[in-house]
Amino acid sequence: LRGGQLAGDGPFTRKVERFLAEKTGAPAVLLTDSADSAFEIALRLLDIGPGDEVLLPTFNYMPAANACLAVGATPVFVDSEAITLNLDPARVAAAITPRTRALVPAAYGGFAGQLDALLTLARLQDLALIEDAALGFGTTFGGRMLGTWGDFGVWCFNAKRHLHGGEAGALVLRDPRHRDEAEELRERGTNRQKMLRGETPLYSWVRPGRAALASDLAAAFLWSQLQHLEEVLARLRGQFTRYHDAFVDLEAAGVLRLPPPLKAPAAAPDGQNHANGHLFYFLLNDEKRRDALIRELRQEGIVAGSHYAPLHLEPAVHHLGGRPGDLPIAENASQRLLRLPLHFNLKPEQQQLVIEKTRWLLEGFV
Repeated sequence: LRGGQLAGDGPFTRKVERFLAEKTGAPAVLLTDSADSAFEIALRLLDIGPGDEVLLPTFNYMPAANACLAVGATPVFVDSEAITLNLDPARVAAAITPRTRALVPAAYGGFAGQLDALLTLARLQDLALIEDAALGFGTTFGGRMLGTWGDFGVWCFNAKRHLHGGEAGALVLRDPRHRDEAEELRERGTNRQKMLRGETPLYSWVRPGRAALASDLAAAFLWSQLQHLEEVLARLRGQFTRYHDAFVDLEAAGVLRLPPPLKAPAAAPDGQNHANGHLFYFLLNDEKRRDALIRELRQEGIVAGSHYAPLHLEPAVHHLGGRPGDLPIAENASQRLLRLPLHFNLKPEQQQLVIEKTRWLLEGFV
């Protein structure tokens, strides 16, 4: 506030962008007002538009699909693999057509899924890969953070994430030569950044763009949290692991199915594949039991919830012809998944209460 610059592209925006690039090894990072804007900029940088198809998970939030619709491309929804609920490479391969231009794998729950197989598939099929790492900031895969593997990566820093600026996102550029055009698309289609760098005396409107800068006030709020990134990750991972350990016996009894552990099997080098603990969920045996448990937990003062509805069945894309039963793994997971509270300010005694109440209620399912 003392600095007086609250609009976009101020000193805190640049601090955040430098921090993210240096922390992750990304060649360039641009802060945006949302993940939605970052996706749209990535698609426009790839010249994806009418007549093109983009493959993305149906079990996901809508920003990537919205970006496809905004540029006139067709989102093609693909089913999940059962372990992490992320994109199934085999189903992705089967969905590729001559019109396919890009893959957009997500990181549900902060897990990388089979990103290595999807990267290989994208290279073999000459497709762009845009990482949807909205839930994956802080997750390491192969020793690098999610969001830095694809041709482009997208992070989300809205208020539902473990680090946020109220509303903000970021676009990761693997090729820094895209930076000038990305800056123009982010700033209403103008080359204002070149003027600020002294490369041109005046700025012009050089291409269609959008107002996609994050405010410097949002960047300052995010910057203060980034200074505590490791503390935040440690706390979330600790909460996830306590939940996971608390319900292992119920999984063995067939009452529920847990997500994978945060770390990859011992065969992987320590720290190479380590999810961020963004959320904790389990799958019950059917929708009726899931909904009953949500109601009973809320009566106990515990806010539990379901999660994504499959995108291919949503009203906004009914014209694409999605029908119940088309993508059964994601549809089934949507009906059975329950999330428990997990966030930075959750106290150990509160989490223990959640565990005890949940176990007590689940005993009725044994």
